[in-house]
Amino acid sequence: MTPEEYLKDRVEDQIVWYDRKSGLNKMWFIILQITTLVAAASVPVFAIFSSDMWARVTVAILGSATAITTGIVSLYQFREHWIDYRTTAESLKHEKYMYQTGTDPYVGDGAFSVLVERVEALVSQENTAWQQRLKTQKKEGKKHG
Repeated sequence: MTPEEYLKDRVEDQIVWYDRKSGLNKMWFIILQITTLVAAASVPVFAIFSSDMWARVTVAILGSATAITTGIVSLYQFREHWIDYRTTAESLKHEKYMYQTGTDPYVGDGAFSVLVERVEALVSQENTAWQQRLKTQKKEGKKHG
């Protein structure tokens, strides 16, 4: 594999993947947090009218929505994934630009090998962190289940 092929097929592909995943996790985190805030802040307003049946139903729905959205954010860890994926995407970009400009440690004949080692270490590190999060979630699920 040539350096150009590696940059295109591996590095760029991973940058795009992590960038897209970061954006999706950011979007879901913000949407669910705003929903949680609006629902929670609306409960006291509707509670004022709690003698009306529609107000009691609305308070119950808003309270449930708050609990559900908070649970989803916690369960899927959108904020953590957003930050982790963004960090990995930016680190990959950094390595790519350092390589393309011949900046240390990408000097001399072994520059391509160093790039491959560092890029693969970044991707492997993210995969290892992801697997660790899954194991932690399973252990926590067993403790509570």
